[in-house]
Amino acid sequence: MRVRLQMGRATPVQRDRPKNQRLASAAAVLLAPFTVLAALLAIWQIAADMQFASAFLFESGAFSHWAVWGATAVVLGWTAHRLNRYGSPSEQEERSAPEHSARPNAIEGEARRAARSER
Repeated sequence: MRVRLQMGRATPVQRDRPKNQRLASAAAVLLAPFTVLAALLAIWQIAADMQFASAFLFESGAFSHWAVWGATAVVLGWTAHRLNRYGSPSEQEERSAPEHSARPNAIEGEARRAARSER
């Protein structure tokens, strides 16, 4: 007695695609709110120095300067941008990536059967 197991197509191993692209995309998404927070802290410090806002969170020390927060915002924004670029597939990869799912073929087969039955 023979038993045949039919399983769906698995996603093939991709050797030439960097392994950390998904992790880079996730890190970029998580860095974006921190970039905005650092920029808002820089604006708050400037407004507090001009006495337009209440006292700043840090009264003394390195974090009491608006330039530190501004530079932090720029570095975080640049890092998030670079991680986004690394994490997104290039246009050439998108064009050359074959469809690995068996489902589109099944849908096309159903469409052909429906077209034949209409005739």
